[in-house]
Amino acid sequence: MEKEIYIIRHGRTEYNKLGIWQGSSVDMPLDEVGRKEALAFYKAYNHVEFDLIIHSTLKRSKETVALFNASGAKYVEAPDINEISWGIYEGKPHNKKSLAEYKSVIAAWAEENYEVAFKGGESAKDLGDRISRFIGWLKSVEHKKILICSHGRAIRGLICLMNNEALKEMEKYDHANTGLFKAILKDDEFKFSIYNNVDHLNGGV
Repeated sequence: MEKEIYIIRHGRTEYNKLGIWQGSSVDMPLDEVGRKEALAFYKAYNHVEFDLIIHSTLKRSKETVALFNASGAKYVEAPDINEISWGIYEGKPHNKKSLAEYKSVIAAWAEENYEVAFKGGESAKDLGDRISRFIGWLKSVEHKKILICSHGRAIRGLICLMNNEALKEMEKYDHANTGLFKAILKDDEFKFSIYNNVDHLNGGV
């Protein structure tokens, strides 16, 4: 059975604007700009007859797809697509120390040292394990048109694994707020046709 899968990042939050680490433990709602981004996406894609809408457990993900409630689609909350945990830095502003450590962690992942993580946070391996579990479940559901709303790092991991790529490739995939990725699942393989499209934010599709 062929499935059409739309994946978007959540809309902007105040912490996105201020450069504060969010991760999986900081549950910020959308700010005014984020709500406008969610509305723009809804206006551009509400014609798609989604029969399954999947979001993480976090407010910013739920709120981004809340406007699709009227479509009658089934809603599912999936902890496996929560944002990665940034450990001790969550809820704190970006600074030289945390950004330097971030670069160091990303460099380690690029060398396939996937066990590396911020103190108290998740490693790339941790993220990959739960994203792999999510993909297995996604392949098993019978729905044909699926909308997924997740988070930046989680989406990078998700796109890599859906493309059968190693997690060291995560940095290839940029992710704007409400940026759209679109794939077809056929014969147990995902094929992407759209990456991080934001035309809906400019009045187009």
